[in-house]
Amino acid sequence: MVDYKKKPIVLYVTHYSELLGANRSLLSVVIAVKNKLCFEPVVLVPLYGALTKELEAYGIKYYVCHFRASTFDRKNLFDVMKGWLREVINISCALYFFYKFRNLNIALVHSNSSVLNVGAYLSVLLRVPHIWHFREFVKQHFHWSYNWGDSYQYWLYAKSSDYIVVISKSLGEYYKEKLSKTNIALIYNGVDVKYYACLSDEKAIFNIALVGIISPGKHQDIVIRAVAKLVNEYKIRNIHLHILGAFSEDQSYEKLIKRLIAESGILRNVSLHGYCNNVSEHLAKCKIGVLASEYEAFGRVTIEYMLSRLVPVVSNSGANIEIIRDGENGMIFELNNVKQLCEKILHLFNSPQLIATLSERAQLEARSKYTVEKNVEHIMNLYEFVCEKM
Repeated sequence: MVDYKKKPIVLYVTHYSELLGANRSLLSVVIAVKNKLCFEPVVLVPLYGALTKELEAYGIKYYVCHFRASTFDRKNLFDVMKGWLREVINISCALYFFYKFRNLNIALVHSNSSVLNVGAYLSVLLRVPHIWHFREFVKQHFHWSYNWGDSYQYWLYAKSSDYIVVISKSLGEYYKEKLSKTNIALIYNGVDVKYYACLSDEKAIFNIALVGIISPGKHQDIVIRAVAKLVNEYKIRNIHLHILGAFSEDQSYEKLIKRLIAESGILRNVSLHGYCNNVSEHLAKCKIGVLASEYEAFGRVTIEYMLSRLVPVVSNSGANIEIIRDGENGMIFELNNVKQLCEKILHLFNSPQLIATLSERAQLEARSKYTVEKNVEHIMNLYEFVCEKM
């Protein structure tokens, strides 16, 4: 039994409870911190879910508190009023957990996303350092508004952070402009190498992976249109798109995706797998992986493609162009350019040797730069540096 009053604790705060990209990255860090024995991780989550099940499996302490995100999807005045109320709830939750945690030996607070403020409030109340992990382009990618407005949110970012960790240069450059005097550290996400197999020997079908939550910012519709062009105009029948991800709450986009597939006559060429726990098994059957996102903050999916020895084909937006170099370790196409994406896929379809070369380079680079071990090493160094300053 851990004595939480003696061992220094890192309190992690996350904004959701499922195992998508941000929480998968968090889980890797939390497990590594526990194994290193220098800190004891404790996680604060808003709901029970897949993440809490994993935390239980690893014997990691967690607390559930129904706090809210610091952002909302603004459609009308009623949404604005709800945003204000959500932040009042967040402050109330922080006060409650301050009294619950005040006698524990909490060394620092680590917030896992830029879209939650509870960790910031707790760090101020507990008078401990705060590391704030920024993993998203809130405005450009999601088009969200902050609960109490931009001025308050940027003030809170600056005043309550000892360090802001960004997961790409493009994200860092954006926030350096917004928060000019704030400490910002670039630490790329890490992916666990052992879960990803090598390229499939499947020859009959040219399988394409498209991983991620299905939402307008991910632009799955562009990929579907490109596949339809390959099937209908270029008469390539032995091509199959595997869409691995759940639909977002945007029902109009879900209808668009399903209508596109049906009206393009490619029902036999597209599979909607929904949310998958076994993404790596699907990737092992594919030749290439596509990421068509706008303002991708990092591209964990791209790294998963690379580790699985797929050729990544990505849009020229956000952090995608930091990871992929066109014709060297993958392919890059112009954002939302269906014709260019189609041409890139067609070129790879007709060039098995190019696929072999690019996929090998991609895997080697991912193994050398984007592992969990490197990610945790940088984060632990930051913890030590911040704690030594106190």
